[in-house]
Amino acid sequence: MKRRYPKILVPVAAAAAIAAAAIVWGGGELVARRERRVPPRIPDTAALAPATPVRPGDAVRAALEFRLPWGCAVRSANAVAGNNTVLAGAAEVDSKWRWGGRVWRVEAAIRPLGTRDLTPGKILVTLDDGRSFKAAIPVPQVISANAGELPGDPRFAAPELPPARKRSYWWWLLAAAALSAPAAYLLWRQFRRRRPATPPWEIARAELAALRSEMESPRFRPATGVGRLSDILRNYLAARFDIPAATEAGRAFLDRDAARAALAPEEREFLRNFFDAADLVKFARAAARRPMLEESVAGAEALVERTVPAPPENLKRRASS
Repeated sequence: MKRRYPKILVPVAAAAAIAAAAIVWGGGELVARRERRVPPRIPDTAALAPATPVRPGDAVRAALEFRLPWGCAVRSANAVAGNNTVLAGAAEVDSKWRWGGRVWRVEAAIRPLGTRDLTPGKILVTLDDGRSFKAAIPVPQVISANAGELPGDPRFAAPELPPARKRSYWWWLLAAAALSAPAAYLLWRQFRRRRPATPPWEIARAELAALRSEMESPRFRPATGVGRLSDILRNYLAARFDIPAATEAGRAFLDRDAARAALAPEEREFLRNFFDAADLVKFARAAARRPMLEESVAGAEALVERTVPAPPENLKRRASS
């Protein structure tokens, strides 16, 4: 019998993707709207790495990490060195997407020039809405330098490049999948509409021909052929005349008005006799005879050919011309 559940998978997947996108983006927007009502929580002091004492000229990275809701971003970030310290490059800004917001990280590298008279630096952050914030860069702990390591050493002027961070793209992949699933479903529906469907009588003809080809094998079992022929006839009656033959067991569907209107009395009688014999083979383990199967296949072929609809008038005229 024809299975119908695969057709449901595509709309169910599309509906699930739409629901997931609504939860992710809609819920995230609600979280962002609630966070935008209060000022952002930006730390007053940056964190130093490494936190252990360093020598004069060694680079120390000052990091400032905070969260901003969707719709709010960092426009610019600058670092100012304190006394007896220098910057090793410009301040760097990075961010990661989160539900309802983004986690921002501002980093700046400083180099202490000595062990005395060091004062804190600062990081200035400006948001896209014009608000500005300031965070202090703590004074690093500096130990005495070795001989020859003076401020004139070339490494004091070399910029400190941070290690490359591994960026996470799973958020973008999830969003792309959630947005592309409905579009893929609509394209699939449009393709199915444009592609002409195979008529049920052509499907029945091909299946009956395949059954006859299998019957020529010496290993063919008549009981298997009876079950195959039963499925072919039930699917054909359901697709051709909208009779519930594929969903109802037995032969009671032959007494419905749709079957009486579509089939001749001798055709209904043939189907009753065949389905009764097929049920005995499938459920009562009765022996299936090959002559009976061959006669039933021939009757099924004749029924399909008698119920093929006539071509439209325009096709008849085109063929005659």
